[in-house]
Amino acid sequence: MPLALLVWLGTYLHADGERRARTTREAIVTERLEVASQQLLADLKLAVRQLDQAAEVTAEATQNCVLVDHPWIRAALCQSPGGEPMLAGDEAAIGILKGPMLAFQRGFGKKTKSQAVGKRDRDFELVSAGLEQGWKGYRLGPILASVTDTRLPGQDESGLIVRVMGDGLPEVIHWHLLSDGRMLGALLDSQRFFGALFETMPPVALKTLTGRMSLVSEGGKMLHGWGNAAAKGREEEVANLACPLPFQSWRLQYEPAQDEFPSAALFPILLGVSSGSLLVPSLALLYFRENSREIRVAQQRVSFVNQVSHELKTPLTNIRLYAEMARGRAEDRDDVASVRQLAVVESETARLSRLIQNVLNFANKKRDCLTVTEKSVDLAAVIGRLADQWKPVLDKRGIAVEVNVPESLEVQTDPDAVEQILGNLLSNAEKYAVDGHWVGIEAMVADEGRVTVAVADHGPGIPVSKQEAVFEPFERLRSDLREGVSGTGIGLTISRELAGLLGGSLFVDATYRDGSRFVLSLPITPVAKTVLS
Repeated sequence: MPLALLVWLGTYLHADGERRARTTREAIVTERLEVASQQLLADLKLAVRQLDQAAEVTAEATQNCVLVDHPWIRAALCQSPGGEPMLAGDEAAIGILKGPMLAFQRGFGKKTKSQAVGKRDRDFELVSAGLEQGWKGYRLGPILASVTDTRLPGQDESGLIVRVMGDGLPEVIHWHLLSDGRMLGALLDSQRFFGALFETMPPVALKTLTGRMSLVSEGGKMLHGWGNAAAKGREEEVANLACPLPFQSWRLQYEPAQDEFPSAALFPILLGVSSGSLLVPSLALLYFRENSREIRVAQQRVSFVNQVSHELKTPLTNIRLYAEMARGRAEDRDDVASVRQLAVVESETARLSRLIQNVLNFANKKRDCLTVTEKSVDLAAVIGRLADQWKPVLDKRGIAVEVNVPESLEVQTDPDAVEQILGNLLSNAEKYAVDGHWVGIEAMVADEGRVTVAVADHGPGIPVSKQEAVFEPFERLRSDLREGVSGTGIGLTISRELAGLLGGSLFVDATYRDGSRFVLSLPITPVAKTVLS
């Protein structure tokens, strides 16, 4: 019996070790693939913005907006409203460009945003899938200034028209709609364009991979790769991640090295059979040391992330301040291009600031020092201000905002904590409920001296079995909902912790059937604070 018990214990520890090793391996590989995907998308956006800027400079200099003096461009077309297209480039390139570009220009703007929504990604949107010969049109997603809901000139009016060419590089046309109605199309040299795009790969964090990272076509042909070319892992260990629009037929692939993620050893079973009574203390010590090591690594990671996030806050604040000042001067000079570019800087710093605050709060929670400061505030004013801040972003995603709150709603609470909770809820609606085209914010006084604030949407909803799990750290729903959606996975966790510190609660309304509805319940007067466990 003792021997059988020791064998069972060794088998259990081996299985547990295998599970831990597999979970760690999957998490590391997924993170590497997502970093590479984000780098590819960021570089593609930057390339499109560079072509946008070249088009705008050419349009300001002359009515002939045909742009050919660029190393990436083989042929160009400029179509004025009601006029004949102007063309430049060699005859073969013009023949490729003219048909799909004119067809796209004729169909552009005939559908409203809500009707034209095809497959969306965070940064690119499919706006035309009916072009001939396999061409598909994509629009670069909207980016607004965080302090105004005014649509800036040239915003959301450029993108790519792409035709996949088997296992070869796609043919790509850059299009740009100018503010006076002229549309510019440019057929790109695929070798030069993608060569420039791939030059920045890999990201710094992935330069010293033990295994092999590859960007492959739909048919499996490698387009670009880096890492250890001689690495050969087991076939079942090769991980894949679909690329974002407009190159969703591509996928990133990571093949680990043979010894990069070693399997758990079988020694506990052999040791249990051969060493008898010495096995129990030996395994107990080994298991304790392994768990202690994992705890130390986790603590080091949290400490590192917390330290880096703190270091980022001050320069990020300065960046946003000086961007706002520079944009004000650019507006005084009527410098449209600078205004648009600085608006992008402001919008992205605002998004990064929210992300950093969530990370800091999560790290503080781990150290049991998450705090709030309550004071008398008008909750209706807080909600109205937050809705005004989010309205531009939601409008450009095709999501209507409906606010239903009393004129005044005096409560004792922490306004910053409430704004962070509701901001996380609106951020989730913007990510996951875009197909519902609606989000509502409602506040009312409930019984027993409490006030409730509900944020509802018409998205895909949350299954009853997952309505508590979504508040767990890093919990994400099924893969098709998070396709192309980025995030830390701790927003709802932090929101529920903050609600608890305010003496309230945050939960999913299980009776709501038209999408998702999160309810924040807060006391009107202060309550005794509880200590986080």
